[in-house]
Amino acid sequence: VRCMLNIWGVILYLRLTWITAQAGIGLTWVIILLSSFITGITGLSTSAIATNGKVKGGGTYFLISRSLGPELGGSIGLIFAFANAVAVAMHTVGFAETVRDLMSEHGAVMVDRTNDIRIIGIVTVTLLLGLSMAGMAWESKAQVIFFLVIMVSLADYIVGTIIPATPEKQAKGFFSYKADIFVENFVPRWQGPESSFFGMFSIFFPSATGILAGANISGDLKNPTEAIPKGTLTAIFWTTISYLVISATIGSCVVRDASGLLNDTLSLSPPSEACVGVACQYGWDFTECIKNNTCTYGINNYYQYAHPKEPKKEPNHGALLVLPRHRPGEEQPT
Repeated sequence: VRCMLNIWGVILYLRLTWITAQAGIGLTWVIILLSSFITGITGLSTSAIATNGKVKGGGTYFLISRSLGPELGGSIGLIFAFANAVAVAMHTVGFAETVRDLMSEHGAVMVDRTNDIRIIGIVTVTLLLGLSMAGMAWESKAQVIFFLVIMVSLADYIVGTIIPATPEKQAKGFFSYKADIFVENFVPRWQGPESSFFGMFSIFFPSATGILAGANISGDLKNPTEAIPKGTLTAIFWTTISYLVISATIGSCVVRDASGLLNDTLSLSPPSEACVGVACQYGWDFTECIKNNTCTYGINNYYQYAHPKEPKKEPNHGALLVLPRHRPGEEQPT
């Protein structure tokens, strides 16, 4: 549970869909499997060290020190600590942006959009610090609660893909499971000068890390020699499956580009040759926004919150897993 919680994170909820739109389902699977292969080798190495003798307290520092010596163990452990601090900041900002957007939907603003993220982030980090200082008992209970919340969110997502699409959802590009949409989204369609396989890989790879969370509490485990290998490798397996499933399902249900306008329906059946996109087969014509590069919905556009009449901006990275509500005057997320 601890490893899975550290592997899942902001990339899953905010970026995986956009990566699927750029790289296509096929290459996204390659990216996911390659990332899991790299972390799998690390997990096997950790398991080999953990099973080769008695494991004491000290977590990753102890395991590295026993293999490479205390000098390298200390330096690598220090780098690992800084990496964890950066990861906390990344996940906190992603959480704060999501909460801010939910508040904005209901007209709740504390100061402004930028400072609201800072306020929510500071409060979140403070609460997490207090939880960590409360002791392992409280932290372990919180881990179970967080795990259940993630399980509910994933189940809610899967159920949402099965529910038949309403006209409002279809206007935003969601048509439920369609073979034509899967075929269309299976191949890559790079957009932007920085879009490439390795660019998408660099964005996704942080979501495959976090596998040493179990080894870090080696001193609190009853049988670390057995628990560390089993927990680490099991977490890598199930998180990889979840990434593959989400990439395939979202790529089978949602088109890359959609306008979100209910009046963008086709009057002719079958559609004319001038209609662009797989949505034409389902009675929708998003040709204008596709050609003008102004579509604000679809898995290729979930990174932005610009007004539908504003030109599309190239993202640094990003996509939302859910269908967002675009509002005027909002900057794209970072």
